[in-house]
Order: sequence, then C-alpha cells, then structure tokens
Amino acid sequence: MSLHLMFSLLLLPSGMALLYFGLQASQTSYEQDFESFSHSLTDSTAWCLVGGFMAILGGLTLLVIHYFQQLSLFTAT
Repeated sequence: MSLHLMFSLLLLPSGMALLYFGLQASQTSYEQDFESFSHSLTDSTAWCLVGGFMAILGGLTLLVIHYFQQLSLFTAT
C-alpha cells in the first residue's frame, strides 16, 4: 500500500467527521445567537468547517495522485 493511499484513507474520514461536527455545531442555539450578533461563526466551528473541507480536499487529491501513479505503472510495462 502506497503512502498516498494511506494518507488519503486517513484524511477522508477525518475530514468528513470534522465537517459533520462543524455543521452540527453551526446549528446550535448558541452558535445561531452568536452569528446573529457578530455575523460570523465562532472560531471552533469555523476551524472545524475549514479543516474538514481541507482534509477532504487533500484526501481526494492524494487519491487521484495514487490513481494516476498506478495508471502510469500499468501502461509503462
């Protein structure tokens, strides 16, 4: 198993979990009250959403890199 595949399989579920918890946190009454006064999310919720999105994006990028490396290995022989 290549390093790209291992990291992508680690980043994708962790990114999905962060995104899920960030979305759940953004729907709480405290978060909605804070957003109504400040017009922004709390720092922890914003970090969960941004971190989850970036982890999913990084995991998908590594998965595509792994796929193209495997594709080029099969065509070279």
